[in-house]
Amino acid sequence: MEAWREDQLNLLVAGGEQDEVFSKVTDLARGLGFTNCAYGMRAPLPLSRPEIVMLSDYSDAWRSRYENAAYLSLDPTVQRGAASLEAFAWSHRQRGSAAVAEFWEDAVGHGVSYGVSLPMLAANSVRGMLTLTRESDLPTDKELAEKWPQLLWLGQVAHHALSRQILHKWRSGIGEGLSDRETEILRWVAEGKTNKQIASRINVTERTVNFHLNNVMAKLGVPNRTAAAVSALILGIIA
Repeated sequence: MEAWREDQLNLLVAGGEQDEVFSKVTDLARGLGFTNCAYGMRAPLPLSRPEIVMLSDYSDAWRSRYENAAYLSLDPTVQRGAASLEAFAWSHRQRGSAAVAEFWEDAVGHGVSYGVSLPMLAANSVRGMLTLTRESDLPTDKELAEKWPQLLWLGQVAHHALSRQILHKWRSGIGEGLSDRETEILRWVAEGKTNKQIASRINVTERTVNFHLNNVMAKLGVPNRTAAAVSALILGIIA
């Protein structure tokens, strides 16, 4: 299949701006016989209520309806993807509650009737899911068997590329970057050291450690040293 030539694989893996990467994903999805494409990522922060980042090429009407009706909490494909990392095909004919039936009726009215969803988990524990949809023609067992390797590949690469872009935006949006000293202190915090122990290890006063940690917490927008260390680990600021 022409769409899966090695140069296109390298182009997608190499990345680019978020919109550019997503455009490449949608082109490859169409090459596999699907009309639309959506990617959702459960952001790693804040820990208590992770943000959901959504990208799609659905119609403006469906995107608006989906958001206004709070369908994210009802969408059965999202619920299944959150519970398992197993890829699955789905149809609007699936049974469910009256609310779910209403959701499917609405989705079909906006051209979203059949699809394949590909939940993924990146090495940094960021969860995401790529969904490919079309208005007609339920994917047959034969079609799925033939296309499954490409679908799984696309899900993995899309999640890798898009989650990387989204996290990069977060890192670059942390106001001032952390200094080398601040990063060093955060690493010791992540190791479980007290401020007094850190001061002794890096040859400064405990007051100086407190000063640096207060700066770190302000830059990361977190309330305490533990949250600062966790956020830095999740965002890849420290390893």
